[in-house]
Amino acid sequence: KMNFEGHQQADEPKASSGKDELPTPADIQSLIAKDLTGLSNEEREKVFEDVHGISNQTSEDPSFIHTCLYELEQHLEALKPNTSYELAESLCPQYVRNMDFRLMFIRADFYVTKSAAERMIKFFDLKKKLFGEDKLGREITLEDFDEDGMDVMRSGYAQIAPCKDMAGRPIVFFVQKHKKYKDPDDLTRAGYYMFMLATKMPEAQKKGISCIYYYMDIGVDDFSLRSTNSESRKSLPVYFASLHLCYNDEAVWSHICDNVKKLNASARARFRPHGGTHEQVAKELSDYGIPIQAIPVKEGKYQLDTHKAWLQDRLRTERDMDKSPGVIGAPSLDAVAQVGPIVSAVPMRNFLCISDDSSVGSSITMMSTESGSSKLASSVKSNQTKSSGGVTPLPDDVLFGRGKTVVEHPGNTRFRHVVDIYMNEYEGAGRLEKTCIAEVIVRMVKDANGRFLKRDNGGDWEEVDDSTARKKVAHAFRNRRKLHGY
Repeated sequence: KMNFEGHQQADEPKASSGKDELPTPADIQSLIAKDLTGLSNEEREKVFEDVHGISNQTSEDPSFIHTCLYELEQHLEALKPNTSYELAESLCPQYVRNMDFRLMFIRADFYVTKSAAERMIKFFDLKKKLFGEDKLGREITLEDFDEDGMDVMRSGYAQIAPCKDMAGRPIVFFVQKHKKYKDPDDLTRAGYYMFMLATKMPEAQKKGISCIYYYMDIGVDDFSLRSTNSESRKSLPVYFASLHLCYNDEAVWSHICDNVKKLNASARARFRPHGGTHEQVAKELSDYGIPIQAIPVKEGKYQLDTHKAWLQDRLRTERDMDKSPGVIGAPSLDAVAQVGPIVSAVPMRNFLCISDDSSVGSSITMMSTESGSSKLASSVKSNQTKSSGGVTPLPDDVLFGRGKTVVEHPGNTRFRHVVDIYMNEYEGAGRLEKTCIAEVIVRMVKDANGRFLKRDNGGDWEEVDDSTARKKVAHAFRNRRKLHGY
């Protein structure tokens, strides 16, 4: 046996401080479960929605965004002396102070402006290290890669999928089988380019991206434990909504457990491993909202034609673009810095207010805590419409009972879809986590203005309490186990 440093490790157990012991896959699964149970109900629901590709749109209050931009500016002023950020600002202030550019960092850190400022400082340090001082003041294009770097780009190691996931998010693949390089930094440069391109649109910044580490058909000797993307995750303005590891060698999964352990709790809660054949992995990914056609492997054969065509198109597009530095015509932050924060948005503490959005989930609206309770109350409709003998079922409600009318009720149809999405998660969960998943689904129904309705002894519909609703969810999972092959 070998330990992390590659030294021999004796088979017989011995006293240890634990510092040299690597975590096992079982340890990581337990750690993820602990991360999930440590979250609030709202945070846990958001993680489950992110991981399973349930579409939620974050609506931004303009006055709140204005305040975030102002506070970000104040933090940057304090942090920037003698940094790569300060150098970039001197080279091209219109690029560095562009509002759309800065919003990428604010969204990546969930509107916590101090963290966003720290990320921006790290971003320019990373950019200087990878591409040099002369490129700090503009966006990176493929022409900034040398021949070795372009070899990595052409290899297909880093790819943006030709389609998005079920939530409409970009999908970035890292295919370990294609990992060929002379300079390890070229791998990081490839990741930098793909992440920045994938997250360029505001929708991707709000919803995040899905990242797939496709570690199929390799052995533990085919890669090092050096994480080429750990620095990027801390520096780039990217919201990682879900992280997936695919493997067909258990030794590979065991070998990288220490890297997974080093992720922060939020990233780790969004991490899911998938082991098996290419077909089995593709099926599991589809359960998490990743379309099978997005995977660059067909019938066990790695596909590069789509990626190569995409790369050629990017080269043509960038050559046709205006070569001027920065972002042409974009608004500057100078006006925000001069005007200061809008008074109505001064409170920086915020909460997630759930409001009606789609048939499957709920949207998340960022609000100031000022008048927060009244906004929250008004955002969730009561739907307590009564008939002469009880509650009248509405399309978003989930009905108890049997028969065609109940089965085909719109709320029940959507409810079964959500149960199907969570089935794999539920079957692999412990008793406590199963209760958490049931609670998440109950909250999803209610936050989408739905209710759980059951007929009383007189035959009228009445709303049940949360405990009874959770039992309904658990019953639905049991009923649909056979459909999913359990």
